[in-house]
Amino acid sequence: MRAESRADRLRTALGFPRPEILTQDSYDADEETIRRIRDGRPAVRDWDGYIEAAIYGKPFQPDLFGYVLPEILTRWEETIGENHFGELVPLALVRCLPVAIPLEQMLPVAEYLAESVLDRFERLEWLAPPDRAASNVVYQWVEMLGTAALVPGSIRHLMAAWSRLETVGPATAMMQFASCVFYRTTENPLFPAWTPQLGGGPPCLWEEPGFAFGRGWHPSNTVGLADSLSPERLIELATLASDLVHPVDRGLARHIVSEIPVRRSFIEDRWPLLLKMLEEPQSSLSELWDA
Repeated sequence: MRAESRADRLRTALGFPRPEILTQDSYDADEETIRRIRDGRPAVRDWDGYIEAAIYGKPFQPDLFGYVLPEILTRWEETIGENHFGELVPLALVRCLPVAIPLEQMLPVAEYLAESVLDRFERLEWLAPPDRAASNVVYQWVEMLGTAALVPGSIRHLMAAWSRLETVGPATAMMQFASCVFYRTTENPLFPAWTPQLGGGPPCLWEEPGFAFGRGWHPSNTVGLADSLSPERLIELATLASDLVHPVDRGLARHIVSEIPVRRSFIEDRWPLLLKMLEEPQSSLSELWDA
């Protein structure tokens, strides 16, 4: 018997029946695309067509979106950073999700997204990524974090699990997150400075995911992060994580921790600035980040 997947649990929690009647405008796709999506037999290209139809088409069919949402999020999780579909999902969460699912019933979606981030942590093999492929996993979890944070309630669920630092993955992600707060962009010892030839540089914690068009974290999530983390708590978790990362990374992690005393006031000043930028990613506050 097949084990119940996270998508199965979300489908059960949401409880949307299969829509018998299709009213979703097909936008640049066609009616057969919408039908194949509904019937669970889509071609790969159908996902782009459907997600654009859901975002831009009129009329929008909320019950169809709710019915296929587990498949949308599964595909997003599998292809993030690889295609146009993954870039459109954040916009769909902003525009379509509140119409399809009442706020009081959104917790299962928030939990799904938080658990997707936690799963991506488990792919982290290096504290300081040695190549582009390893760097991509870091950029992916940061983008997934930003996507999850568009949905109310996700960050409290995420932080409750993440802060336990139960495996190497969450400990590594915590050190990477902390380093982005502890250091200016060009000083971060985990991420070599960006170059036109090689790319690189630390992830931008407040960068909007995909095509979110300036939408930052849902206010409930910046509150959730502020309630879960403070500068002192972040320092405490980074200190704990430095002993839990992969053994080959512990020297570098402990070096970061050793610099905390001389950086404490810098960290304390940066933290409230980060919380504001998470809600307003396109604000001029970003100019103060590396000041």
